[in-house]
Amino acid sequence: DAEFKPFKLLNYRVIPFDKKVIKKKKGAIYLRQGKAFGSGFHPTTKIMAELMGKKKGKIESFFDVGLGAGLLPIIQKKWGCEKVWAIDISERAVEEAAVNLNENGVAIDRLEAVDLRKFKKRDKFDLVAVNIIFEDLILMRQKILSFVGSEKYLAVSGIPVKYLDEFRPRFEKGDL
Repeated sequence: DAEFKPFKLLNYRVIPFDKKVIKKKKGAIYLRQGKAFGSGFHPTTKIMAELMGKKKGKIESFFDVGLGAGLLPIIQKKWGCEKVWAIDISERAVEEAAVNLNENGVAIDRLEAVDLRKFKKRDKFDLVAVNIIFEDLILMRQKILSFVGSEKYLAVSGIPVKYLDEFRPRFEKGDL
C-alpha cells in the first residue's frame, strides 16, 4: 500500500516495513504495510489506541477481538500489560499480526484465527477492545461482555453513528 507512510500514534512512530528491519529505532512500532486492517492509520484503530492511552499503566490484562495487524496488542505489551490475548476471524490478519509482533519483539499469551462465536476459552480482562462489524457486535453481545472483568472496560469501534442510540443500551453490563 503506497499510502502507508510513517506516522505518529500516541508516543510512538509507526513505521511500515516490507522486509526484516535491521536497525530499530527507539520509540517506534514496525508494521508490515497494508497486509491487514488495523495499521493505526485508519480512524477506528487510532481512536482505540487513544482510548487505551487514557488507561496506560492501569491495564494488566487485555483482549483484542478483531486484531487486524496487531497494533493494539503491541502497544499494550510495550506498556507492560501482563496478559494479552488477540483473535481475528481472518487467518491472514493473524499471520500478519504474528509477523508484526515478532518484528517488534513482543510475545503475547494467545494469538488465534477464530470466529468469536466459536472461541471456547474463558477469562476476564481489564480491557476488551472489539473492532468488528456492528451486526456481529449485537449478535455476540453476551459473549463479548462475558470477557469484561468487574468494574473494567470495554472499548468498541466501527459503530455507525446512526446506530449509536441503539448500541449503548444493549451494552450496559448491568443486565447480564
